[in-house]
Amino acid sequence: MNIDPYNMNIRQPDLLGLQKTYAGEYELSQSIWNAAESLSSPHRENRNAGLDFIEQSNAANYLPLVAYLLSTRITDPDLKFRTRIVKILAKMMHPDNFDEEVHEDVRQLLYNSLSQMQEQQVCALLEIVKFDASLHPVVTVLLNQCSYAGQYLANLLSKRRISLDVQKLALQYIGQIGYLDALPILKRLEKRLKTKIEDEHLINMDQEKGFLSAIQKAIESLIAP
Repeated sequence: MNIDPYNMNIRQPDLLGLQKTYAGEYELSQSIWNAAESLSSPHRENRNAGLDFIEQSNAANYLPLVAYLLSTRITDPDLKFRTRIVKILAKMMHPDNFDEEVHEDVRQLLYNSLSQMQEQQVCALLEIVKFDASLHPVVTVLLNQCSYAGQYLANLLSKRRISLDVQKLALQYIGQIGYLDALPILKRLEKRLKTKIEDEHLINMDQEKGFLSAIQKAIESLIAP
């Protein structure tokens, strides 16, 4: 029997929640769509206004598309706006908040998105903690969603363009969360820094010594029983 693929009536899964109306009659209305679009506006005021509407309407808790668009703003150039985004995402993904307020479709799509974070997103999260140290546990929630976060954090340690403060934060998270896949990289860095510090021609090495100490603390945390 010949099958015409263009005339087949096959329903595709509604991964973005475009075909659903949730509790409280949440749907992708024009107002919510406009607010979601404004998240990528080049103007900071428009992005904040759009996020204000999304927060007030609670749309991200019920509409997967809106939640996904929020996750794409983790690297927003405005640290204050980026901080707002991260707080919302972490609240939605925190284990203590697994209740009816966040629809399961939303949480699943958000988990899929965060699990695919790259080095750029991981670095952007560390910059938030550098900006506001109180956000350390908030960022922990999001890093826990990414299987490769340990590798990305370790990679940042050898990037010259990354500030020392951000690199030290990377070490903190590696030790705190227990990213064992980062251990080989840490040991190589430890050996390299020891050699550098022991060079008799290098006398002012306080910065390097501090970084070495942070690396050694992270290694100790990873190999502790």
